[in-house]
Amino acid sequence: MQMGISFLRQNNIPMAMRELAEASQLDPDNPEVDLGFGFAYQARGEHDVAERRFREALRKKPDYPEAHNGLGSSLSFQGKTDEALKEFEVAAKDVYYTSPELAWFNMGEEYRRLKRYSKADEMYGKSISSNDRFLDAHLARASVRAEEKRFSEAVNGLEDAVSRHPGFFQGQLELGRLYLRLERREDARKIFKDVSATTTDAAVRRYAADQLNLLDSTKR
Repeated sequence: MQMGISFLRQNNIPMAMRELAEASQLDPDNPEVDLGFGFAYQARGEHDVAERRFREALRKKPDYPEAHNGLGSSLSFQGKTDEALKEFEVAAKDVYYTSPELAWFNMGEEYRRLKRYSKADEMYGKSISSNDRFLDAHLARASVRAEEKRFSEAVNGLEDAVSRHPGFFQGQLELGRLYLRLERREDARKIFKDVSATTTDAAVRRYAADQLNLLDSTKR
């Protein structure tokens, strides 16, 4: 089972499925094996089959927040919004779930797809409260605030996040883009320059450099 999960993390789905199948033969009553299968089928885009595996995991172990969260994701992919939200909420509110930020974030994503941006903002906030280092939630919250034209709130939230997480380069890039929308060109220039000088990610550095070149060309 652990080998199967390891292959899953490497996105080697065929090998993951092979190891999980062997684990299932050796330990057919183990809900963790069904959970692994659920994520493997999700990775293959077979969300109806993934749903069945997550439900099987929950049949064997009803109080299983990871399976509730996984089931919610599969339901979401199938357009079953109401059911998905219920599963995410069960997972998020389980006091034994070690990663509730994932379930709150998934609820935010679901509300975002429904264009219920204020509700999405609330869910992303709960995700951040659960784990401030879950940086995707900071980015998503800034994005939905921008969708509602709440640019100052989006900027304030990201400024706070990047100040506490110096290596949060995607947050810095998004902050630079927001500065440009607010015509704060010098603030944007400074942040793109800082990112270009400090990141080790070639793609991020290139994007920051392109933004600096664009700022220089428009200035001339």
